[in-house]
This record gives sequence, C-alpha cells and structure tokens, in this order.
Amino acid sequence: MNLKFLGNESYGGWMVDTEGLSSESIVYSFGVGFDISWDLAMIENFGCNVFAFDPTETSKNWLASQDLPEKFSFEQVGLSTFDGVQDFFLPLKQGKPDYSTVKRSGSSVQFPVKRLETLMKMRGHSRIDVLKIDIEGSEFAVLPKIAHLPIAQILVEMHPNMYGSGWKGLRKLLGRYKFHRATSALSRNGFVCAHRNENDYTFIKSA
Repeated sequence: MNLKFLGNESYGGWMVDTEGLSSESIVYSFGVGFDISWDLAMIENFGCNVFAFDPTETSKNWLASQDLPEKFSFEQVGLSTFDGVQDFFLPLKQGKPDYSTVKRSGSSVQFPVKRLETLMKMRGHSRIDVLKIDIEGSEFAVLPKIAHLPIAQILVEMHPNMYGSGWKGLRKLLGRYKFHRATSALSRNGFVCAHRNENDYTFIKSA
C-alpha cells in the first residue's frame, strides 16, 4: 500500500492508494460539484481515463467552462440503486452544486440516475480500480448494493448527520445506523479503512 493525497488540499482532494495504478486503470468519479482537482491529478499522475458523473445542470454548466483533458469524460447522471429518475432536493444555498436525495429543503427537482452495474456495462468495464463517491447522503443506500462488485478501492464522503428528521437524538441515531450498515457491508466484502480525514474515507479491498 502506498497512500498519497491527490487534488486540492483545502477542498476536493482525496487520499489514494497509488500502488498498481497506471494508464490502464479504470477510475469512476461520482459528484463533480465545482472541483475536479482530484480527477485531473489522477490523469496527470497515472495517465488513466477518468469517468465523471453528476446529475445536476449546475455542475454540467460549470464543466462546460473548464479546459478538460481528453481522458476526462462526463455524463450527466447520478448514482443510485435503480435506473430511472430520482428526486433531488435543492441546495440550502442558491447556486451551490450540492443537491441531495436527503430532504434539506422543501423544493426538489428530478434528475436521471443509474446503478453502478449499468454504467459499467455501458462502458464495457468488468472492474473499477478507483471509485470516488461524493453524493451528498445517497452513499448509505448505494454502498451496501455495490460492495460485492470488483472494485479495488473506494473513496467516499460519509454524511451521517444529514439523515433523519425530528428530534436531534433520533437524527443522530439514524445516521449512526446507516453509517454502520454501510461500513459493515464493505467489511463483509473485504474492504478495510486505510485512511480517514473527518468525513472522507479511503477503503481498500484486501487481497
């Protein structure tokens, strides 16, 4: 294992196990927002293709203003447990890119979503070397459904404090339950936590 931090140090960067990564590596990046410093660092360091996904018009429009390398590809779609459309609640601050399937505001819009297996099949991929997930609360539904797939490492931001409604104590309890359910699924499928920085986790598939 050779852990290295790539991307913007203040926001958008991730700790990655660089051992074995090359131009042949398959990298999926869910949640573009307004930062692709990690994606660009992966391309620069390893020459690999990065497949980025985000369901929002906000991120799509921001990407249109960027100078993107050929090895960066983008599809406007979100990651979910089904193929179709899903309700996303608007960001708390107007103009921000952090739409979420977890209710934080009264207004919502629908965006297209797909399962990870569907996206892999569409691209002819039988494995993923690095999977980055920053999907504003949906990770707790998605992780138990993808933990069995041939993925070498998962970089994920966990949002346990976003879940639930009502009394503060109940919200915390629900968030802890969802966190435990997701991490237990990863552990059962051979993943170990190699690094944590606040809510950002790096899980490596053990041999």
